[in-house]
Amino acid sequence: MLLTHRTNLLLEETDYHLLSQLASQNNVSMGKLIRQAVKQTYTIPQINTTAKILSNLQKLGQQINTKGINYKELIAHGRK
Repeated sequence: MLLTHRTNLLLEETDYHLLSQLASQNNVSMGKLIRQAVKQTYTIPQINTTAKILSNLQKLGQQINTKGINYKELIAHGRK
């Protein structure tokens, strides 16, 4: 992973000591612990399979009420 952005962070004394201790115990940097926490806390789940996308589209289609719509009239209006 290429780290391309830098930021400064102010921590309370207790939070700093906790991160420092955890970093020491796990033999990683405090920055790595913070990056892991951000990913675990703020990552949005991705819908990445075609089947899931299709299923979601079908559910949306079932929620739409299309009864009583004159499609020929809509098409004719769209062609004007």
